[in-house]
This record gives sequence, structure tokens and C-alpha cells, in this order.
Amino acid sequence: MMKFSDADLQAVRTRSRLVDLVSDYVEMKKAGPDRLMALCPFPEHDERTPSFSVKASENLYYCHGCQRNGDAVRFVQEMQALTFPEAIEVLADRFEIRLTPVEDGVKLAPNYRKLITTLNAEAHEFFQAQLLEGADSSGRDFIAQRGYDLTEAVERFGMGYAPRGGRGSVTLLSYMTSRGHKVPDLVRAGLIRLSPRDSSPYDFFRGRPTWAIRDSLGRILGFGARRIHDDDRQDSKFVNTSETDAYKKTHVLYGIDFAKRDIAQRKQAIIVEGYMDVMATHKSGLTNATAACGTSLTIEHLSSLAKVVGTEGEIIFLFDGDAAGQKALFRAYETTRELGVKRLSALIISQGMDPDDLLKRSGPEAVRALLTERIPLIEATLRRVISLQATETIEDRVVTLDAVAKYLLAIDDIALREHYAEMVAGLLDVAYEHVATRAQLGKRAIARQEERKSRERIDEVVQRAESAPADHARQMDEQRALQLALLRPNVVRAVPGLLTEGLYTHPVARDLLNSIRAWAGHDGVAGLYATAPEGQRGAISLLANRPFDISDDAVESYARALFARLNLALLESQIKAQEEFLDGDVVNFDLLDKLQEMKRERDDVRRMCA
Repeated sequence: MMKFSDADLQAVRTRSRLVDLVSDYVEMKKAGPDRLMALCPFPEHDERTPSFSVKASENLYYCHGCQRNGDAVRFVQEMQALTFPEAIEVLADRFEIRLTPVEDGVKLAPNYRKLITTLNAEAHEFFQAQLLEGADSSGRDFIAQRGYDLTEAVERFGMGYAPRGGRGSVTLLSYMTSRGHKVPDLVRAGLIRLSPRDSSPYDFFRGRPTWAIRDSLGRILGFGARRIHDDDRQDSKFVNTSETDAYKKTHVLYGIDFAKRDIAQRKQAIIVEGYMDVMATHKSGLTNATAACGTSLTIEHLSSLAKVVGTEGEIIFLFDGDAAGQKALFRAYETTRELGVKRLSALIISQGMDPDDLLKRSGPEAVRALLTERIPLIEATLRRVISLQATETIEDRVVTLDAVAKYLLAIDDIALREHYAEMVAGLLDVAYEHVATRAQLGKRAIARQEERKSRERIDEVVQRAESAPADHARQMDEQRALQLALLRPNVVRAVPGLLTEGLYTHPVARDLLNSIRAWAGHDGVAGLYATAPEGQRGAISLLANRPFDISDDAVESYARALFARLNLALLESQIKAQEEFLDGDVVNFDLLDKLQEMKRERDDVRRMCA
């Protein structure tokens, strides 16, 4: 990992002018001898009155609205979704501060990495020119056949074309040497290879569309290229720059430069399998997608993404539906077990398809819709392990259970392990206790599962009863209670049980109840209306504008009466459900005792309502 000396870090912190950085995003105005104010530049904080303050002499900022604060390094990190070392490099370039990187305690000559990225930038200009206006139209034809706009392919996705070469034709070698670059440097950058026969130099990329592989700062570290000619001497469908001082394929993700901002904002990253898949997902509106470059996913890839999405973020693996995609999914799970990332999901496209195929066949809506089909990565892995095994006989299923047990054991959270053990039992049609034993869950887990099944039976009956259309009187009481919560929130706080979710049966009432409880009367009904989801605003406006003729001295008694009537309706439905469940069963004394207790409570509430 790249490090910097303490002296370099101090120089960056003191010589980076925070005011200049903030002024790139918003207009700043003086608010005192050493203080400037502006609208908060962070896109997540949309404000109309300036609350973002910069103390110029200290190079520190503080937003009184969203409470974000920090120095120039933190500001660049958050605005550009960069790691700490990346932010240091950005600031050093911006304010012309010379850095001497240190790796494993050894000072490195900083020129090689910079030399390679400079050479790559010039090579990319050459590849782009060849794609746009070169004599060989193969690259342009390829892009057109795939359904992409040429300008977008070049400017947004960094595509180019490496010509085939041949006698008298232009080559990258001739172009770069004509600009004064030396062959050993071009070899070091991976752009040129030397013939094993006579050490003569030749272009590494020939007759292939290219993609520029950039780091998160936009520096070109290397290239990927795709085979499109049948007589291409390189058999591999894709080739990538060999590892250099700048390009480490186990660390680099294609598309991170133009996807990182959306990844950070959405706190979600989508990993696909290749360059065309990145283009397809971005064209479909999933602009938080990226891909590994010519290698399997590594812990370094995932660690870098985890830093961008944050601890509460999500990483989604969107793999092709073929055997290779399934295998990649399996490797992803193996890798993430070491990482410790919590929110990991998987998407598998139909057999033999990839996002690019899906885009062409069904359009961008179909690609976007994939997100709704994602499942936890562990679930996808367990299903894959089971699908690869024979399950026809009980002996087959026992063998498969042994194969899947190690994945269950790798789940640290006991509740999750119990959940997936139950799923495996269902998929294999074996008794839960056998799965629980192999997953080392113990007898308590088996007892809990039996208890859960019993509760589910009861809940199912209750749900059927409560999902039936409520009578008109109950619906009106629910509406009156919500209107009271809107117009007299202080009174409702004196009767806290009135906003208990279980008292409300109508879907609209339940939905609105959550917003009202979170609002708690702040900024009046207008404040609730402004912050509530669009689908709730009509109900809020309706309830707020209905006549409310209860006098102030009677409103608390009114609230308590509503609470009693709603509670009575709830008890009636629960008693009915319990009676249906028992259905004459006089053996279950615990449930009979509970039923009698509920009836006594109902009678007490009835007397209150009388």
C-alpha cells in the first residue's frame, strides 16, 4: 500500500487552500475577517440558506446544517469519493506539492508510475483517433453492431481502436517513437513487446477495440482489448496490459473513475464481468457498475469498493447466466468471506445471457429491473451448491447436505444460520433437525424452529381475520384518530397507545401512521406534508381539511374514547382468530387460558366504551 512521509502529509495539509477547493463547487462570501460562508456543496444536503462555513486561516470547514466538517483532505475525499492516499495525490497535483511515496519503508523513484500513465495517455489519444477516423473501420463497425453511439463509446467509456499494423500502415510503435519516446519505456508500460526471436519491438494491442482502464483519479493505468478478427493471432477473447509499475490488475476496476460518484451517493456498487457489461448497465441507468479487469475478483477489489459504499452500503454481484458466471459467483462468495462485508447480494441473468445481451434484446428497463431480483450472496451460493449435486434419492440429498454444511458453518450470525438452515432443509426436503445438527445449531435451534412454526400457524389465522375488510365504524375511528394526531399532536402524546400500529387495519392508515409518528408535530401539518412521500400527501391534506368540532376541554376524553374503541375492535378480531385456531381443541390449556384472559380484557374495554 502506498504511503507518504509525515513531512509530505504536513505539506499537503498546510499548503492546500480549502477556500480554492470549495470555490470550485459553490460561490463563497466573506462573513468576517477570517470566515467565509456558502451553500453546502455536498449534493446530499440541498439547502437555500448558506450554512457552510470555512475558517480560511485554519483550512477547516463546518456545515451548520448537515454537521459535516474537516480539512482540505477530508473535503476532497468526500466530494470526489476518494481514499486518503488518492486525496493526498489530488491535492499535491492541484497545489504543485512534490511527493516522495514510500512503500514498505523503502522510498520509491516516483517517475516510473508517472511515466507510464503519461505514455498511456498518449497511447489512448492514438487509439481514439484510430477509432474515430482511422483507415480501418473495424472498431467503428463493432461499436455500431453492438448498438452503441460512437461518441459516447469514446468520451464516456474510454474506447479506442488498435490498428492491425502491417507493411506501410500506422502503428502505435511508430506513433510513440515519432514523439520522442524510447522503446524500453514503452516496453515497461506494456504497450510494446519484444519478439523472442530477434528482440524486435511490436505493438502488443493489434486489430482490437480498446478500453482505457483508469484509477479513481482518472489516470490511465493500462488497457483492455477485445478480439474481433477471426485471424487474430492472440486466441484470448480479451487481453489486458501486463502488470507494470502502474497497473496491478488485482487492484484495478474498470469504470471506477466514472462510477465512483454514484457508488458513493447510492452506497451501492454493482460488479459485472466485463467492459461491455459496464457499458450496458450504465446505458441502462445503473451508473454505479464496475468490473474487474482480466482477472477474478480479489480481496483488494472488494476492499476498495467497501470503502466507497461505506459500512452500511451494499455490493451486488451481477454475473452472466452461463457456467463461467456461476463459477464467478462461487469465487465471489469465497473472497467475501475473508472481507467481512455484511450487505452482499447476487443477480444471475438467464442462462447464456449477459447485461449487454439483455440490453439489446429487451431494452434498458429489463436491465434496471434486474435489481429487484437480487438475493443475498450466501443464498445464491447455497442454491448453486445444491444445484450442482444429485438430489433424486435420500442418499443423494444427505451427501449434498454434507457438501453444503461448511457454507452454513461459515455464517457467524446464529439467527442467519438458522434461517438458511431452514431454507436448505426445504430445498433438500430433509428434516430441519438434520440440517441444524450439521450446522452446529444445537437442540435450542430445533425447538425454536418448532415454536416458530406454531406461531406462524396462529399468525396466519390472525392475518386472515385482520385482512378481511374492516367494518365502516372501525375505519372511521382509524381516520378520526389520525386526524386527531395531525391537528392535536400534544393531546395524542397524552394517550400514547392511540398510535400503536396493531390498532390500524387499513393499508393507507398503517402507511400514514409511520410518517405521523416520525413527524411528532414538528413544523405543523405543513411540515409533515412537505416531508411525507408523494402517495401520502393526499390523505394528509384530506384529514387536515375535514371539520374538527371537538372543543379543547373535551379533546383528551375524545382521544381516550377512540383508543378504547380501536382496542376493543382489535381484541374482538384476535379472539375470533384464536377461537378459529382452537376449533374445539380442549387439550391446549395454555391457549384456552390465553383466550379467557383476552375475553376478560375485552369485557373491561367494553365497559369503558359504554
